[in-house]
Amino acid sequence: IRDSINAEYGDALAVKLLSGADVNIVHCGPVVAHLIYENSGTTKEKGKLSNHEQTFNIQRSACFPLLFLDGTRKQPVSLKFTTQISVSTRSGTIVNANLESKLTQPFIVIAHESQWEGSEEILLKRDAFAGNLEISWAQFCNTLQRHWMSATRQNPQSPKRYLYHFDFQYILS
Repeated sequence: IRDSINAEYGDALAVKLLSGADVNIVHCGPVVAHLIYENSGTTKEKGKLSNHEQTFNIQRSACFPLLFLDGTRKQPVSLKFTTQISVSTRSGTIVNANLESKLTQPFIVIAHESQWEGSEEILLKRDAFAGNLEISWAQFCNTLQRHWMSATRQNPQSPKRYLYHFDFQYILS
């Protein structure tokens, strides 16, 4: 799914409705993206997001070419997707259900390129320390390597340039 989505929408997010083999879904409502502010737990749907509501296609996937209208002021946010479906049971009755995805990995929406460094620092610390006051050097290096691969948009399976031992020595000194 990811390859066909990239070809059609670029960096659009994809949501796919998965179900068991014995489940008969008779209706799927629209899928709505919700922006969740991590620290406050508040939900924003409108005003901050454009293209936040999409419909499922025949393969039960929806593409979100989301446009963030404002930055998040260096606050980590996540996305959550919700929809309503109708399922037919074996006895033929229709059951309505509200579905909700897990939260995405946190991210920060920046309004200007100059905010990238500070935002990446917030996410790196959050990811590395995860509420701890101290972590091992190895754990920090592993987290930094993951962020480096993501920031430089490299494929972790075949990196062009990963961080070497001397890079970590330079940081340590």
